[in-house]
Amino acid sequence: MILKESSLYTELPLGQHNLQLRLQRKHQLRLQRKHQLRLQRKHQLRLQCKHQLRLQRKHQLRLQRKHQLRLRLRNHQRVTQTCSQMLLLECGGDYFSSRMDCTRFLDPQR
Repeated sequence: MILKESSLYTELPLGQHNLQLRLQRKHQLRLQRKHQLRLQRKHQLRLQCKHQLRLQRKHQLRLQRKHQLRLRLRNHQRVTQTCSQMLLLECGGDYFSSRMDCTRFLDPQR
């Protein structure tokens, strides 16, 4: 029987050295695969989180724009209604005959 003198192969027959090497290699490959999968999952999660945040930001901006438009429209309607009421009072009911500017009623300093 041939024995190999090394700290790694302490007095094992050659066939068992090969078996031990194969098992170590197999174990090493399994660990590498496990580590690689962990890194891939971590990367995938990071991408999903970034994507989710981007979607949330986009949705939030859309809601803000919608809200701003609603406020502007409401304000415009209020201003228009106020102007038309003032013009009706001033012109005796003939809204279209007046060439008065609505802004004068809303801002008297003008």
